[in-house]
Amino acid sequence: MLWGEDDDFFPIENAKMLKEKLGEKAMLRSISKAGHLAQLERPCVYNHCLKEFLATISPEP
Repeated sequence: MLWGEDDDFFPIENAKMLKEKLGEKAMLRSISKAGHLAQLERPCVYNHCLKEFLATISPEP
């Protein structure tokens, strides 16, 4: 999950609880100086995090 640290709609604490419920395979990256629309507010940071995550996924045979 990519989450804006300053999200007023769904605070970062919600993301931490959700990650805990999803289990150890769930990943959470917080984006500083971003709110609910992190992908629009900090697109370069968001895209960098997304690319890092996608690089960890290997296609199934």
